[in-house]
Amino acid sequence: SAQILGQDVVSGSAKIKEKAGYVPSEVRFYGNMTADSLLQTTLSFHNKKNTGELNRLCELFEVDKDKKLAELSLGNKKKVAIVSALIFDPELIILDEPTGGLDPLMQKRLFEVLKERTKNGTTVFLSSHILTEVQEYCSKVAFIKEGKIIEVQDLSTKQNNSKILTIWGAAELDCFLKIGARKLDASDGKTALLYEGDLNILAKAIFDSNAKNYTVENPSLESKFLSYYEGGNRE
Repeated sequence: SAQILGQDVVSGSAKIKEKAGYVPSEVRFYGNMTADSLLQTTLSFHNKKNTGELNRLCELFEVDKDKKLAELSLGNKKKVAIVSALIFDPELIILDEPTGGLDPLMQKRLFEVLKERTKNGTTVFLSSHILTEVQEYCSKVAFIKEGKIIEVQDLSTKQNNSKILTIWGAAELDCFLKIGARKLDASDGKTALLYEGDLNILAKAIFDSNAKNYTVENPSLESKFLSYYEGGNRE
């Protein structure tokens, strides 16, 4: 079973759609419609005449309202979908790979708008394989593997006990595996490990390993992702 905004996703589908905006990863529209006719239809579905916001968003995302949707590129179709999902002030916005097809300027503008909406109480869910944008803009991240959520991490707090240790050249790696470090990658003469624990224990392990050239830094989402998907099965 699943619920969104307190409504069952099957029996309450219509009520959910009144309050939720959605941007799919692959946008498909009626080709003969213009962008303006589609956006006007979206407003009519929600019994709104939010023309001012429609014009503002179309200007912000550089949407050509008079062009037929069949004539638009992938990126321009994505921009129309974004505007369509935002113009009726939804309580929830769901975006699937929202920056696909957008140039860097449009990506920046999208996240500026989303941050503005969240400040006003809107909830934003997005899925993305671009982990740098997730780390920069999201407050929480959920890692999904084989259809199950294996961890939810609060990005608003720093996890100072988690470190990435990268070693170049020879070292006794067993020293790190014994204290619970997980190997992330080993290539091009270097080894990367994820360690979550007492930093004094890590310092001693580095000394015991005879590592000569190494760095210790805070983990990125990419390194945590690799620890789940390449560093062995998580029990």
